[in-house]
Amino acid sequence: MRLDDARSVRRLEDVRFLTGRGRYAEDFTLPGELRGYLVRSPHGHAAIDGIESAAARQAPGVLGVYTESDLRADGIGPLPCIAQVNTIDPLIVPPRYALARGRVRHVGDPVALVVAETRDLARDAAELIAVDYRPLDAVADAAAALSPGAPLVWDEAPGNLCYRFQRGDREATEAAFAQAAHIVEIELINNRLVPNPIETRAAIGSYDPAEDCLHLLLTGQGVHGTSAGSSPNGYSACRSNASRSWHPMSAAASA
Repeated sequence: MRLDDARSVRRLEDVRFLTGRGRYAEDFTLPGELRGYLVRSPHGHAAIDGIESAAARQAPGVLGVYTESDLRADGIGPLPCIAQVNTIDPLIVPPRYALARGRVRHVGDPVALVVAETRDLARDAAELIAVDYRPLDAVADAAAALSPGAPLVWDEAPGNLCYRFQRGDREATEAAFAQAAHIVEIELINNRLVPNPIETRAAIGSYDPAEDCLHLLLTGQGVHGTSAGSSPNGYSACRSNASRSWHPMSAAASA
């Protein structure tokens, strides 16, 4: 069907959702399954001066408590940037780690991960973790972030500028404006859009020692990109020689 075709397109996924046959990550339970719970930042911008997790490690049912130091010790690098833009100057890609390293930069920034036998036990242990935050000035408006003296979000991006994008013929455009009888300026503000799925992003990972393979079941799209990103050539989150990801919501799989 052409993009300019105005006819309605019959959806294929509605029947299973409307009849209660939809499948979500919560519907899957693997043998010996454990639960992970994230401790997230309550601050928009703050330095992390210390994390005390001894009490959480001793809590009932807890098998592990992890912070960025554990990721660093295991050689797990930053998350890859999949949005490549054709920019004037090189695109600045700060190192974003799965768990905050030294500083949090938005409310909800993951700081620690608790792995326990059940979700409730993981949450109870997470509440025992004490994070010593030192609040820093924050900026939430994109235009204000580019103002001189605005709080710096990433040291790697001076002036909070990630990239500059340009398209078209500059000389022809400037000539057209120079010859124009009138020039009208308008400032457009794009609304921030936030999707609200029925189930939040979730993932279930299981390692198969016989195949030396990580099986990953998760919600979301881009199954092939996810498989490539979790391979040893991606961001080093997978130690095995292979990974297989399955997205039940999109009925796709990748090896």
